[in-house]
Amino acid sequence: MKIYLFYLLLLLSTNVLAQRYPVQSSMHISAPYSVFLSDYTSVGSQKLQMQLFLSDATVSDIDVKFRISIKGEGVEITSNPNFAPRPTIIEGGTMQRLYGEDLYEYFRVENLNLSGISRSQYMQGMALPDGLYTFSIDVLDY
Repeated sequence: MKIYLFYLLLLLSTNVLAQRYPVQSSMHISAPYSVFLSDYTSVGSQKLQMQLFLSDATVSDIDVKFRISIKGEGVEITSNPNFAPRPTIIEGGTMQRLYGEDLYEYFRVENLNLSGISRSQYMQGMALPDGLYTFSIDVLDY
């Protein structure tokens, strides 16, 4: 009897925890990969691309902001939670594409928290230390 109760609670908890995210997003970084963040955000560069789609049919548009995360061996770079960018408007029913230049302000050193590398070390070479990195960008409701 206890095992049935366990499975019943497990099924109920799965339904309770499910969320529907109104914005679908994907990010693509083109090779050759660079250790210079400015290479991803320079005008005309298409090295960093994001596709955004507002899938909630009940909303005509939504204001969002982004949270950047770059993680490597011993190095972590994230958006400063106090950074207040201007909102990005995602229109309902259309696929929108953003490029690195559209996200430039998110990659400015004063808008980032650095761990595993000092701000002065980063500013000297404006480059990430050699290594493998994972880039992620979360879409947040403004």
